[in-house]
Amino acid sequence: MLGIKQADLARMAEISPSYLNLIEHNRRRIGGKLLTRIARSLSVEVSVLTQGAEANLIDQLGEAAAAHPEVEAEVQRIDEFVGRFPGWAGLIREQQRRVVQLELRVAALVDRLSHDPFLSASLHEILTRVSAIKSTASILIETEDLDQAWTDRFQRNLHADSRKLAEGAAALVQYLDAESDGDIGLLSPQEELEAWLNRRSFHVPELETDVPELIDRLAEADGMIGTAAGRDLTRAYLHRYRADALSMPLGSFSEAAAAMQYDPARLAMRFDCDLPAVFRRLASLPSDSGVT
Repeated sequence: MLGIKQADLARMAEISPSYLNLIEHNRRRIGGKLLTRIARSLSVEVSVLTQGAEANLIDQLGEAAAAHPEVEAEVQRIDEFVGRFPGWAGLIREQQRRVVQLELRVAALVDRLSHDPFLSASLHEILTRVSAIKSTASILIETEDLDQAWTDRFQRNLHADSRKLAEGAAALVQYLDAESDGDIGLLSPQEELEAWLNRRSFHVPELETDVPELIDRLAEADGMIGTAAGRDLTRAYLHRYRADALSMPLGSFSEAAAAMQYDPARLAMRFDCDLPAVFRRLASLPSDSGVT
């Protein structure tokens, strides 16, 4: 790399070329005065020869070996391997790094599948449609002399199931692809709704007056809710929010809450509502209402 021939370096380090060759191939260890002479000959610090990229590579290969003890890799010869085959050693390191990344991603997807109702329902719907298409196709292929009326019916079913399968798959792909678009893409529909509400401090002033037609516009606005399931969930929440606002108008509810020291039980009796509705209404009060 520095343009120094092996024979010249050996001469400057006061060793034979054959011995230097053994050092280069990790067949002889180097240290002490010899290491200092070689470093001086190369015009580098001793630490450059003893640590740095190669030492880091050795550590990472050790981690790779520890992750797969069943292979029984010769860990005591990692230094030799790195010295003799640095390219292969680097390749193994990169492959191990990629394996770890993929394992983490698979674990995240498994966890998401277990806890994300939209993803679980979408996959279930796709599998159901695939099974239906397979069954219908089998009947059409394997049944001889099938009545034309039944043939037409099965073909219609096949077309309908295929269309629904395509729609479900497209929705799922859109949902998963949203991950690459930023933080919102990583959210489930429920988390999308919660993020939207947090941004508004759980207060939706547009629905405090008699304008229920705003619900669809609110669910579509901001671009924060990127999935169809998230928008459906938001619409359902906003309809309930509107019902709470009608039964507990903001002005009278705020005054009563302050007078009753935000006691949910007393407020439920005052407005003839159940406790969950009162809790929702308290949570939706504007930030300057005094509730904590």
